Amino acid sequence: MNPMMSNSEFLAITIGMVVITFGLRFAVLGAAGNFEMPKKIQKGLGFVPVAVLSALIVSSTFITQGQVTHTLLDPKILAFIVCVLVSLRFGLISTVVCGMGSLWLFQWLIGMLH
Repeated sequence: MNPMMSNSEFLAITIGMVVITFGLRFAVLGAAGNFEMPKKIQKGLGFVPVAVLSALIVSSTFITQGQVTHTLLDPKILAFIVCVLVSLRFGLISTVVCGMGSLWLFQWLIGMLH
């Protein structure tokens, strides 16, 4: 059996996933109608994106191959520190540009050391 799938199989699976995802979300939103959510729940849900993004960033920065990184010679940790410092003074675009630039710079510098 060939482990690679054909383009038509890939397209069929992708379209199927789109239809199922859209159908489920549309059904839930359609059933809710003009449902009024309590203010406390609305306020609590406002913290969900920040909490999820923080968890993703911290886990991808401080965990490498299933192990917690304990060294400052990891380019991801150094770039993370740069991002935090830049984000305290500048906006999102500056933070992303400085973060990616510093990550590439630290990867190159640390690669030169080894």
